[in-house]
Amino acid sequence: MKISVNSISQFSDQFRMAGRITQFSYEALGLLYNYLEEVNPDYELDVVELCCEYIEQDWDDIATSYDIDLSGCDKDDIDACKGAVLNYLECNTYIVGETNSGFIFAQF
Repeated sequence: MKISVNSISQFSDQFRMAGRITQFSYEALGLLYNYLEEVNPDYELDVVELCCEYIEQDWDDIATSYDIDLSGCDKDDIDACKGAVLNYLECNTYIVGETNSGFIFAQF
């Protein structure tokens, strides 16, 4: 079922009602809502589709999931490691944004 929503609050409520509220942080939901509004203002919400298409992960989990080589990155320099992961994502997918807990991006 596709639903039209007009605010971040309604958007996050739909994730809650679909039992998917833990899929993204509230911050990520806000970024995803704004992203969708920008790229397609007429988008009709499909929570399951979004949960299949997008993910929020921290940089370390992304590096593990996508087997990103961080050998040239000093593990104590988190900014450098995050930068390497961000560069990898930019080359391979669409990035919605960055939250306190990681990146939101289209899964690939």
